[in-house]
Amino acid sequence: MKVTKTISHDYPSFCNHHPSDICKVISSRITNNHSAAFNHSSPTLFPTETEAKKHIFPSPPTHPIHEEEAASDLKKPNITTFTTSISIEISNFACMKIKYILIIITCLLTFNNAKAQYNIQCEDTCSHIHGLDMSHYQGDVWWETVAQNSNHKLNYVYLKASEGGSRIDQRYLDNIEAAQRYGMNVGSYHFYRPAQPQAEQLRNFRMQCRPQDQDLIPMVDIETTGGLSREDLRDSLQKFLVLMTQEYGVRPLVYTYTNFYDRYLSGALDGYKLFIAQYTTREPVLQDGRDIFAWQYTGKGRINGVNGYVDKSRLMGKHSMRELRYRRRR
Repeated sequence: MKVTKTISHDYPSFCNHHPSDICKVISSRITNNHSAAFNHSSPTLFPTETEAKKHIFPSPPTHPIHEEEAASDLKKPNITTFTTSISIEISNFACMKIKYILIIITCLLTFNNAKAQYNIQCEDTCSHIHGLDMSHYQGDVWWETVAQNSNHKLNYVYLKASEGGSRIDQRYLDNIEAAQRYGMNVGSYHFYRPAQPQAEQLRNFRMQCRPQDQDLIPMVDIETTGGLSREDLRDSLQKFLVLMTQEYGVRPLVYTYTNFYDRYLSGALDGYKLFIAQYTTREPVLQDGRDIFAWQYTGKGRINGVNGYVDKSRLMGKHSMRELRYRRRR
């Protein structure tokens, strides 16, 4: 009973963690002192906890050389860890540097885009008289929004009415009615096809553009030769301009772009106001020195009420809206 009691009390207190080592001690005691195992006055068969700890956790060697080596090891730096740490720091620094460079580049690009947008769309700050020209390419237009958000900077709008001898702009009638309803000054233009009969083209335009519906004088858009020579092109356009003048009682504006005018029309349009397209930040200058009435400075303008791009223009020099107004004929 005493042996059983000793096993149940002493053994679990330190043998549960190291059973194999304790068993070695027990086996040694049985061999050396078998009779004492059952002597009630003798020490217990099992080792004391102090003995077990000494056996299980022996003291480290105290050889002087080993101690010096251990001390030396403690003083030695961990080269691998140190090198890895430096590599990580360099990598982090490189990543941060690249990040800052990308931020600077983004800021510069944003600034340049804003500057270009400012130079092109100067109606935000300038005192020029600005306007638009629109066609079916703009799709649905919310004219009330266009009128409300123009801040009185957009003083006129030209709408495409017809092209050649038979084509018409499908949105023209809706656009002119809505634009005038919300107080916009509206004019109409015809896209001229030099190789087609002038009378047919005038008839096509006239069917869309009744004089009594116009706020501004009509405009003729000429951008193509139609395969004609320079002289034939000039002659064809002159004939059409005369017919337009007779029909509406006023000389129309002539719209074209700088290079086309210089190459084909220079010196041929005396007496007609010129509406010149040139998508640059500098004002257009014609080779023959002609005065420019209006300048279309961008084909990628933006305005509230229109989802896509719009063509924006402004009057040049001292020209005014008074010169654009059409005296309606009934």
